[in-house]
Amino acid sequence: MIATLKGIEKYCKLQQIEKFLIIFHGGEPLLVGKDFYKDFIRYSEQIIKSTELSFSLQTNATLLDKEWCALFKELGIDFGSSLDGSELSNQNRVFRKDGLPAYDKIIQGIRTINKHVGSSSILSVINIDENPEIVYNHFKSIGISSADFLFPDTTYDFPTQNINLYGDWLIQLFECWYNDDNNSKLYIRSFEIIVNLFLGNETRGNEVFGIKYNSVISIKTNGNIEPVDSLKICNDGFTKTNLNILYNDIDEVFENQLICKYHDAHQDLVLCEKCRTCVIKSICGGGQLAHRYSSVNGFDNPSIYCFQIFKFLVHVQNKIIGDLPTDLVSEIDIQRLTLSDYKKC
Repeated sequence: MIATLKGIEKYCKLQQIEKFLIIFHGGEPLLVGKDFYKDFIRYSEQIIKSTELSFSLQTNATLLDKEWCALFKELGIDFGSSLDGSELSNQNRVFRKDGLPAYDKIIQGIRTINKHVGSSSILSVINIDENPEIVYNHFKSIGISSADFLFPDTTYDFPTQNINLYGDWLIQLFECWYNDDNNSKLYIRSFEIIVNLFLGNETRGNEVFGIKYNSVISIKTNGNIEPVDSLKICNDGFTKTNLNILYNDIDEVFENQLICKYHDAHQDLVLCEKCRTCVIKSICGGGQLAHRYSSVNGFDNPSIYCFQIFKFLVHVQNKIIGDLPTDLVSEIDIQRLTLSDYKKC
């Protein structure tokens, strides 16, 4: 803990970084206990003077109670939970302590958040076996205010099943979201980013979409410094480095080839030729780095979800154009994307 905070202070001072986000992730980060977070925030206030810190945490919500909610509010730690759709989508999530499915425990945790914090945000891995409209309405029914939907992590070596269905699934979900004019409409971060990118208003992007630089590293409980965990799907030991916060400065991560590749994942330096010449490169950004991997070409591939993303983005762009004033579309000569543009890349 102390070594991590001292490393952050040194790095932020050296790089003149104004804001720095610390995310507590897992595994399940609540297993470490409440005293850890009290100590972490206390020591961070004592050690870090060169930057403005903010804190976030991602939990499966099975251990959440009003005491945890009160503590996070007191310490200024934002937090979200994980839920992969309705009970049907969560049948394989197991609460290992008693061997029973975790869904009821997760719902209990989300209700606790709603009661003591006011709103819940979640991350959800897409499950194409469940109707996206059911998922969307289910999240609204349990008081979720903000959500984001993630592609299942997969590579060319071990592709996920029915990969050709993800574009249509996202299109259906987008339609539910886009046409929802209710006050309880979900905030779906990736959809907001994509719409704003198409409108020229969004410069940030995220790990999947847009052309921003990725700026996340992982510091393990033993001090090891590694790239983000999603890259672990590429191979056993793929994210291992010789770096440890006890012995290395954070700026030494830029000597690691994989960390640099992740940092530049949406730039021409890393993108394959097909992505570099793609008409929607600035919107798609090549997709998530891990999803481009194959043992034959390394990361020199488009995302394994490439066509699914393209199909989805064509739908989004056409939907937006359809709602713009006709004279504006004509004046700035906006061209509608079609699926045939995919072959031109």
